[in-house]
Amino acid sequence: MRYLDVQKQLENDLQHYSDHQLLPSERNLSEKYQCSRETLRKALENLRTEGKIFKNKNIGWLINRHKIKYDLKSTLGFSDYTTQQGFAPTTQILSSTIIPATTQLLDIFGLDQENLQFIEIVRLRFIHDIPVLLEYNYLPYQQFANLLQYDLSQSIVHIVENDFAIHYSSSQISIKYSHIANEEKNHLLIPAHQSAVKIERISKSQDQVIEFDIEIWRDDKVELLLEIQN
Repeated sequence: MRYLDVQKQLENDLQHYSDHQLLPSERNLSEKYQCSRETLRKALENLRTEGKIFKNKNIGWLINRHKIKYDLKSTLGFSDYTTQQGFAPTTQILSSTIIPATTQLLDIFGLDQENLQFIEIVRLRFIHDIPVLLEYNYLPYQQFANLLQYDLSQSIVHIVENDFAIHYSSSQISIKYSHIANEEKNHLLIPAHQSAVKIERISKSQDQVIEFDIEIWRDDKVELLLEIQN
């Protein structure tokens, strides 16, 4: 049986499952549709590309009814905009530490003092207990020395604006599909061959860079939105 025929049958059967419900094993599915594993995997990968299913490493294929709609212009925190969309978000703080300046960070922040330090916060974001986003935040330690005392599961923007009285005035964003490190794939539970959406954001207050963050999203769990007004 051709994989497109298997894909059509699979797609018809998906309507009988609920969101995030686990599909039968590939072995059971190949027996059900009387096809080879290779044919089945082509059909499954096509459905994943269309956003109808997703795969968690060591777990299996799951139904993907709704993607997170991520407005790139919004300053709302992850928990706020995902809750508004009916999701149940949680956050795991993987690390929060002070690191020495790197050449990349000095260049991004427009600094030239090699003895400077930066705060690095690494967070793993979940929706319904499924990891969807791995996030790295970098801020100058000298400017935000007390930041590590806060609840870092909440929005960094909210903390900076409300507790440090520094307003985010502009951001520069870079977006690309990217292969990521194995450790990052393990955090996000994505297969070795799957790429991710990588967003790099440089945020300023007036003309001063105050934060650099890197967001690594599962490409099958997010839809990027950007409204342009003429």
